[in-house]
Amino acid sequence: MEERLCSACGAAVGEGEKFCSNCGALVQVEATVAPAPAAVGPAPEPASTPVATMAPAPAPQPAASQGKPLFNPNPKVPKEAKPPKAPKPKKEVVPVEKNNNPIGMWGYFLTLLVMCIPIAGIVVAVLLAIGKGKNIHRENLAKAVVILDAIGLVIFVAMLIVFMPIVKAILF
Repeated sequence: MEERLCSACGAAVGEGEKFCSNCGALVQVEATVAPAPAAVGPAPEPASTPVATMAPAPAPQPAASQGKPLFNPNPKVPKEAKPPKAPKPKKEVVPVEKNNNPIGMWGYFLTLLVMCIPIAGIVVAVLLAIGKGKNIHRENLAKAVVILDAIGLVIFVAMLIVFMPIVKAILF
């Protein structure tokens, strides 16, 4: 039985593998023969003529690799670890302090009067509803006005669709 070793790191390499699973280098096979089981009986006599053995020449390594693996055996792990990025400083969120004091009768009157202006009133109502105001009660009033405006618009469109054929028949 023959065990294959990586020529770069010396780790064991499985049969048929072309690259070392430890370092990723191209496998240059260095075979080490496992010792044979001891035979029972007399030991063989050494040969009378010495046999000259020649070590195999090492295969040339590609110049581009320079000791680095030719591929990344584990694609989930990057070849070169990048230093961790410094965390971004968190922005402090400063809450807007809402005035919780109730507004008086004139406050409601003036707010509703401004919201009755045809286009500017809708803009003011939306801005107050999304929290641009400083009073929580005025904000809630604006939310109610925006909801009522939306309901009125839906009813208007529905009535227009239903009664438009009748109006056309009468007028034309």
